Amino acid sequence: MSTSTTGFFQPASVTRNGRPVLHQTEVECHLLSAVDLETEPTTTTTSINSLDFPPLKSGLLTVTIHRLLWFPSIATTESSSPISISLNSVTHIFSPMKSIKSMFHSPWIRFQISMHSRSVVVTLVIRGKGGIDDFFDKVLGLLERKGLGDR
Repeated sequence: MSTSTTGFFQPASVTRNGRPVLHQTEVECHLLSAVDLETEPTTTTTSINSLDFPPLKSGLLTVTIHRLLWFPSIATTESSSPISISLNSVTHIFSPMKSIKSMFHSPWIRFQISMHSRSVVVTLVIRGKGGIDDFFDKVLGLLERKGLGDR
């Protein structure tokens, strides 16, 4: 994993059985398989933003009441480490696009994360089976319950 990835996201831990280690008051709410995390390139006049990170491919995404947890699949374990994204750092979630084109490619959800006076737009590409609408509704509901502003 790149230095910029570990500098922006928090590391996450797993048990020997591959289950996420949760905080004392944390509860799992939703699980998706085969999820990619990608950043939207943000360029300045001379260089790429330091918050850009290499895509994290084909992992498991767990939504808890406090965090989004991404864990690499067995095939990608050597190049990626588990990460967590605090729901408190999510400043905006974009509604999934519905169009005829969406029938021919993997569904995705974009959200903006702000941390340390910087922000980045992250795209979750959902390649596995699972309802994107259910996932979106669950995350949106968690953000609203936490009172995290207008999403």
